[in-house]
Amino acid sequence: LAKKMLTDNFNVMLMGKPGTGKTSLALAMLDAVHKKNKTTMFVSTMAFSLLLKKSFNDKNAKFQVEKVSSAMKRADVLLLDDFGTEGGMNSSPVYD
Repeated sequence: LAKKMLTDNFNVMLMGKPGTGKTSLALAMLDAVHKKNKTTMFVSTMAFSLLLKKSFNDKNAKFQVEKVSSAMKRADVLLLDDFGTEGGMNSSPVYD
């Protein structure tokens, strides 16, 4: 997958039980493409959702959300960690 990321644009979703190595595998792929001069970015969806929530009342947090969002759009390869699960919770902010 990492080799294919160097030439093609596509999405990958790793699914499985907690502790099975999904994040480690994704980080290894991110590292491999970064070494080939692709821009990469890791985003914890839990941290980003908390920052987004904070941004409604905090101008500095709003600026940070805009900065991170912009960087996410520019990255060649973006890794969203735990998107939609937030540690297995079915009623998480991202899931909702």
